Amino acid sequence: MNKKIKAIIEFVKVHKKESIGLGVALGVAIVGYSGYAINKHYSNKIKAAETNNIALTEKKEDSSETLENKEDDPKEAENDIVVEENEDGTLIVKDKEGNTIADSSKGDDVTKVITEKKEAGSNVNIKDKDGKTEKVDKVEGGSITVTGGGTVTVKPPVVAEATKPTNKPSNNNNAGGNVESNSKPQENNNSNNNPTPPAQNKPVEQPNIDNNKPQQPVEPKPQPPVEKPTEKPQEPVKPEKPKRTWEYQGAMSQELWSLFNQYRQENGLNALNWNGQYASWTKQHAEEMAQKESTFHKSYPEGGQVVTGGNVYTTASGFLQAFKNSPQHNKNLLDDELTEGACAIYKDSNGQFYVTIGFDY
Repeated sequence: MNKKIKAIIEFVKVHKKESIGLGVALGVAIVGYSGYAINKHYSNKIKAAETNNIALTEKKEDSSETLENKEDDPKEAENDIVVEENEDGTLIVKDKEGNTIADSSKGDDVTKVITEKKEAGSNVNIKDKDGKTEKVDKVEGGSITVTGGGTVTVKPPVVAEATKPTNKPSNNNNAGGNVESNSKPQENNNSNNNPTPPAQNKPVEQPNIDNNKPQQPVEPKPQPPVEKPTEKPQEPVKPEKPKRTWEYQGAMSQELWSLFNQYRQENGLNALNWNGQYASWTKQHAEEMAQKESTFHKSYPEGGQVVTGGNVYTTASGFLQAFKNSPQHNKNLLDDELTEGACAIYKDSNGQFYVTIGFDY
C-alpha cells in the first residue's frame, strides 16, 4: 500500500507542471461551455418573449378594430337596451331578452331609466317608427340625442288623477240585532272604594200665600196694530217699439232703369250704359237716406243724381212719374250729354221708399 502511494506521489511530482496546465485548460473549457449554454438559453427565452409580445400586439389591434367596427355599426353591436318608439310618440324600454323595463304610456319616466342604464355601462340603442336603429348618445332636458345628430322628444307621462276612496260607514250589526259600541265604559277614577253617601233632602221653603186677600186681575197689555205693507200698483208694461229695418230692392231698381232708358229713347235720346261705380254710389246714397229717414242730395266723385222718396208712389213707374212731374228733374233725365249711370231703391219696414238715379252730367 505504501509503495502505491509513493508511486503516485512520484508521478505527481514528475508531471506536476503538465497536470496544472491540463487542469487549467479543462477549467477554462468548462467555464466557456457553461457561459455559452447560459447565453443560448437566455437568448431563446428573449426571442420567445418577443414573439409572444408581437402576437399579443397583433391580437390586441385586431380586437380594437373589431370593437371599433362594432361601435360604428349599432346593428352589429350587442343591444343591451333597446328603446322602441311607437306611432303615438310614446317610448318602450326593453332589455335584450325583450322584457319591458319602462313604458312612457303607463307613466314611467323613460329618460331616467335610459340615463341609469347608460351610467351603468349598458349599450342603449333607439328604434324609431320606421324601424331605423341608432345609438343613444345622451339624454338631456327630456330629449334623447342619437349619434347621428337627431333628437327624439319624450312625451311627458300622463298622470291620472288619484281618486279618493269613499269612506262608507260600516254596520257592525250582530246577528241578534245588538249594536256593539266602540266607546269604552267610563272608568271610576275614585281611589276610595267607599260608596258615596246619599244626598240629604232639605225641605224647600215655600212663600206664605195669604188666601184671604183677593188677587188682582192681570190686565193684558195692548199690542200695537200690525201695519200691512202697502201694495204699490204695478206699472203697465210698455210694448217695445219694433225696430225699423230697410232693404235694397234689386228687381225694382232694374225695372226703373229700363223705364228710364225707354223714356229717353221715346224722346229721341240715347239709352245710358249701366256703370258699376254709379251703381255703388247710388246704392250707398239710397241706403243712407233710408237710415236717416229723409231724402237729400249728395256729392259724388263725378256726375250727379236725382232723388225722391215717400209712400205716395210705390212702383218703378210711379217713381219715374214723380221725376217727370218736376220740371228740373225731368230736364236732368232728358239731358242729351248723358252716357252712363245707375239707380238704386231702398224700402224700410214702415213702407217708405228711397230712390236715387245717378248719371254723368
